[in-house]
Amino acid sequence: MTRYLKKCRIIGLVGLVSFALSTLPAAPAGATLVCPPGTHNPSYCKRILSLPVVITIQGPTVKVVITVTDPHLKVTLEHNGKVKTLFNRNAIGKVTIEFAKPTAPGTYQVKAVATANGLTKTVVKQFTIS
Repeated sequence: MTRYLKKCRIIGLVGLVSFALSTLPAAPAGATLVCPPGTHNPSYCKRILSLPVVITIQGPTVKVVITVTDPHLKVTLEHNGKVKTLFNRNAIGKVTIEFAKPTAPGTYQVKAVATANGLTKTVVKQFTIS
């Protein structure tokens, strides 16, 4: 009889754990749940990634600061059709990328792409060197 009770307890515990795991969100922890106005039912909401990007030019240095929560991040610099990868790996928190200020005049484009669990967010910022 005690063997039967042990099996019942283990089966019950496994069922409880599997139920708890099934209630976890499928989207990344860094995703924000956005719902239509007046809606509280999560099935009508969707998860989005937030990806703030700030570019500052300080003397001979260009500084790109990106805040990410848990996705894979790829940052590229583009000018006249040439693309240079500045960052390409997983990141958490503030990512600061510094590089020498370009000498060629023109408009440069910094493209940040964050990907996590099927969600993708792309932010493109431009700066001009005269």
